[in-house]
Amino acid sequence: VNANAQSKKIIPSKKRIAVFNFKQVNTTNAIATIVRNTVEMKFFGNSSYEVLEQNQVEILLKERKKQYSNCHDEKCAAALGAMLKADYIVTGSVDKLDSFIINIKLVDVKKRTVIYAQSKESKNLSNIRAVTKKLTEECARAVEKKFKGIPDSQISFYAFGNFFIPTGQLASLGDPG
Repeated sequence: VNANAQSKKIIPSKKRIAVFNFKQVNTTNAIATIVRNTVEMKFFGNSSYEVLEQNQVEILLKERKKQYSNCHDEKCAAALGAMLKADYIVTGSVDKLDSFIINIKLVDVKKRTVIYAQSKESKNLSNIRAVTKKLTEECARAVEKKFKGIPDSQISFYAFGNFFIPTGQLASLGDPG
């Protein structure tokens, strides 16, 4: 392969993703906000995504408050996502029984379908961020799989603090030392 062919390599555009507020069931809004913010930061730390600012999402939701208050399915979430020009919408809930259950759904805006849905349990509040980070990483893998047509088993991430980077993109970051 010559240098000209390599320099013309097409780099896929970043996928636009919007993270909606997570619903709280038998818990506080503050806990649901912590979970939502953790999800947003995990996606923000992945160079494959352009995360829409929370303010952009909130402005639309305030404008469409009546429509959003009755929004309980993927088709409605996709319609709101289309208004934001997002490729994907992340939504979910935090439920409290004996432990916390974090539910996350990823909606493909164009297809108006849920492409990932998963729940994870956190036995206590002190572990809720770690569980949310793990759940978000799994969600990102699902998007990478759909986006690139790669089997789940071949997708891995390098964790760096609050951020994660698909290992296939590590070479483009250069040598940090």
